[in-house]
Amino acid sequence: MEQQNNSGKMLVNALYAFKAQNTDELSFAKNDIIIITQAPSDGGWWEGTLDGKTGWFPSNYVEQILQKTDSTPSTQSSSSQQCAEMRAHRET
Repeated sequence: MEQQNNSGKMLVNALYAFKAQNTDELSFAKNDIIIITQAPSDGGWWEGTLDGKTGWFPSNYVEQILQKTDSTPSTQSSSSQQCAEMRAHRET
């Protein structure tokens, strides 16, 4: 499952540096954060953007950045509780 940032784009962290060999490839350093623009299901090579440049790179050089979502059970419970409290307050 793809993890996405708040704007709906998947982010990855570079595990290793990669130096482009062709003009359609994207060079990056270890620990760079890349925005994925295309991630074909067959794996292999992904397309991403870094510092305004877009190109292809080996997908095994990166790892997806896992982000917390707003739909965690504790958030849902808290929101439900707040709604119930607001309803109770309005009824009085």
